[in-house]
Amino acid sequence: MDTLAKLHLLKVCIIVSAVLLLLAFRFRERNPAWRPWLNGCLALLALVSVFAYFDFGQYPKFGRFLNPHDFFHYYLGSKYSHEVGYVDLYPAVLVADAENNGGKSSHNRLRSMETYRFVPAKQVLSQKEKYKGLFTTDRWYSFRADVKVFQGLLGPQRWGAVLVDKGYNATPIWNMVARVLSSAFPAQNLSPLMLLDLGLLAAMFALVGWAFGGRTLLFAVIFFGTLFPMAYTHIRGAFLRLDWVTLLVMGLSLIKKERYKTAGACMAYAGAARIFPTVFVFGLGAKFLVDTLRKRRLERRYFGFFAAFGATAAILLGMSVLVDGGLGPWREFFAKIHLHDNDLSPIRVGFRYVFLWTDGNPFGQWGPFEAAKLQFWNDHQTLWWMIQAVVLLLSLGIVQRLEDYESVAYSYALAYFLFAPTFYYHVMLLVALFLFLPKAASWPRLAGTVWLFLVSAILFVLNRRWALDLQLSFSMSILLLLASASMMLAGGVAPPAIAAAPASAAKPAPKHRKR
Repeated sequence: MDTLAKLHLLKVCIIVSAVLLLLAFRFRERNPAWRPWLNGCLALLALVSVFAYFDFGQYPKFGRFLNPHDFFHYYLGSKYSHEVGYVDLYPAVLVADAENNGGKSSHNRLRSMETYRFVPAKQVLSQKEKYKGLFTTDRWYSFRADVKVFQGLLGPQRWGAVLVDKGYNATPIWNMVARVLSSAFPAQNLSPLMLLDLGLLAAMFALVGWAFGGRTLLFAVIFFGTLFPMAYTHIRGAFLRLDWVTLLVMGLSLIKKERYKTAGACMAYAGAARIFPTVFVFGLGAKFLVDTLRKRRLERRYFGFFAAFGATAAILLGMSVLVDGGLGPWREFFAKIHLHDNDLSPIRVGFRYVFLWTDGNPFGQWGPFEAAKLQFWNDHQTLWWMIQAVVLLLSLGIVQRLEDYESVAYSYALAYFLFAPTFYYHVMLLVALFLFLPKAASWPRLAGTVWLFLVSAILFVLNRRWALDLQLSFSMSILLLLASASMMLAGGVAPPAIAAAPASAAKPAPKHRKR
């Protein structure tokens, strides 16, 4: 058994132990003799899960926690974004690499960011002056030096394949923030940038503990430390790749504590950093709309949330347009994302891949398979949008029964149906967990919590049979369809949420002294 398989087996053991603890708390917590033992086991398991997140120091993929493949894209892509934009990073790297190696490139081909087709290295090198012309002389030498650093970090085998990925896809707003940071730290010292995500995670879990208490915090740590979408290090040890999900959970926690304006600002940045996280405000938006129609007045807490959300989004957009000299980067970004979203991938997960039924490739080759599935997709758009409409209408009713923070967690189901991102973006299951975990004392919520834990365990087991490819990703899509259905069911049977009392009503009336 190789190191990665052993690590996955350890995570399965942790997950099973967490499920047993969940059941033990449900059945035995009222017994005072059991309580300290259960709490002690939970704390110990959470500590082990922290080590599991760091692969117990083994790091089978890169030999270190720092992820040089992801850093290559997001460090170079942001630092030199004024020169290379969203389409010219790979050609510029290939030309720089050739100059660093005395005229001989380490790459035979690269993927075009305008078509996703492969382009021979010779074709790019024949236009090297075009790509060098994107830089001033000083910036070109700086770029060449940084490319050399990443060549050393990745090693010969990974370096030869790094230009066939699907590029750099951050929004211009994320890019604006990251460019300041990547320009401040040299490529030889990436550790401070790597620590940013860890700092955000620490702040996120601190807010979870403040809002929901110690037990929910510890189970959330276990869940995150053993989450299958994080198992292959794609966005671990990277550069601000978890900012959006940590801010979503922070926003959810702040809503729980009735800090609506701060939550709105956090969730606005999450949406600005990756666009699709904006769907997580659906629940609050639906509640705001229905509440306004019923009462014929604006509910203060919802108005505060969306005012802060809108103001933060507007400020961020305005800043990005100002510092980038116009809307050009946004047009380029949306063109790139349109290409990305209309491309099939063997490691993407969501309802779209269930709809296309991508459980196997009978053609043997990817090209004919992709063409057949895209043709099916184009022929069945009416059915697709009918399903989406039904899900949205059901969700519009379901969120009315949920507490405000729960409506944020519930919105994961919409994200699953509407989008099909690469499997690691389903780290947003951490957000979904908060629909179930804080109320795990009730049977529907306990069942949902257990299922979300077991999804990762099942995928780790299936991964022993199937590599991270089409079949495993399709299995994940099916498992998450069941998770989304369980969220809809739990929300549908939930007792109606009690509306938050106005601040003035929350104060107790003064007591009158008896005479």
